[in-house]
Amino acid sequence: MIKLIDFLIVPEEFAVGFSGTTNVEKAAEFFLKRGPRVVVVTRGKRGSLIRTEEKSFFQPAFKVPVVDTTGCGDVFHGGFIYGLLKDWPIEITSEFASAVAAIKCKKLGGRAGCPSFETSKDFLLSFGSEKIKSFLK
Repeated sequence: MIKLIDFLIVPEEFAVGFSGTTNVEKAAEFFLKRGPRVVVVTRGKRGSLIRTEEKSFFQPAFKVPVVDTTGCGDVFHGGFIYGLLKDWPIEITSEFASAVAAIKCKKLGGRAGCPSFETSKDFLLSFGSEKIKSFLK
């Protein structure tokens, strides 16, 4: 089944457990060799690892006051899908996904705090990398 997946996003616990390694980069490589074009290993407040055939990089998490992490993974996935559908570069997509998840965790509840695009854009224009700031302007 994994051969049919183009974009795999999994939490670190699953990645290392399923791959049989304790190294997150080796875990991402394990999955990449089995079919997906992009592997994302989410690591909560430690950000995420993004791996493709061409590159591997860490996307730091944004530092925000955390109220509730319920739904943050789902929001991360939604942000990532949004970037893919917009055909954004993988670095922009991963930073956007990280930002929307960070914004979400500032509110209590699974649905509360799910940001709009405008809220996400404003957040990134204030706290994002120079690359995403110039991309979103």
